[in-house]
Amino acid sequence: MAGEEYEFRVPYWIRQNPILRAAWEEGIVEYGYDGAEDWVRATDEYARQFEGILRDDGSFRMTEGEYLSTMDSYRDSLRAVGVNPDLFAGQFVGLIKGDVSGNEFWQERVTPAYDRVIERGQEAINRYATDWDLEMTQEAILASLLDPDDIGSKILNRQIGISEIRYESDVSLGAAETNKYLDLTSELYEYGVDVGQARDLFQQADVMMPALSILASRHADPDDDFDLEEFTAATIHNDPEQARRIRRLMAQEASTFTGGRQTDYMSSQKTGGVSGLDVV
Repeated sequence: MAGEEYEFRVPYWIRQNPILRAAWEEGIVEYGYDGAEDWVRATDEYARQFEGILRDDGSFRMTEGEYLSTMDSYRDSLRAVGVNPDLFAGQFVGLIKGDVSGNEFWQERVTPAYDRVIERGQEAINRYATDWDLEMTQEAILASLLDPDDIGSKILNRQIGISEIRYESDVSLGAAETNKYLDLTSELYEYGVDVGQARDLFQQADVMMPALSILASRHADPDDDFDLEEFTAATIHNDPEQARRIRRLMAQEASTFTGGRQTDYMSSQKTGGVSGLDVV
């Protein structure tokens, strides 16, 4: 079949696929123009190309044109951040079935994942390489964040999450201190501590731990030091023993001076609140 009128009547979603186009032509012969589309929709090729377009009850989630447009939008979003969309061919159908629009995919999935990786820059990537002995590009890490249902990506996401926490420790406490507490940073991730909470923890630790260590030594505390594990126990896990220890040390320091005044050093270190403690 040929001719300008015929070409005009071929639906857009059929034109680009030669197998569907051949089925369309067969359908016209058997059922005419009115029945040709239904003939095409009954083919295996249609089920392959438009997987997920039908709900369980047989109704359409969208038109075929909208389906192709949404798929193109998914691909364009990934290309925009330097990720090969072919890596996600299997994920797109799940997005369609989940009624995730192209705009939602960009705004709520791609953009947050991109910001999470790019915001921290190469130093965070270097921390990842140090932790896991794997050289990763920003694009590869971004790809793993966008495919959370893949088993390999679940493992990689965990590694990235731990490295992000360690990077925040690097910034506040230094890499040497971080490397002394690698197990602790892994435990923080498993406990559900996010990057923002980790940043707050390490910033507070940087301020409070030196002062608490001095007080522990000065007031003959059974443990004459105060390390990150103990500080984390008090502030993140609300460990009552460590919390009481901090309060006791500060009370002993205050009682040493007339009127309950603390040392200038201790006062100068208390620049922020400590979660879980009555220290402000």
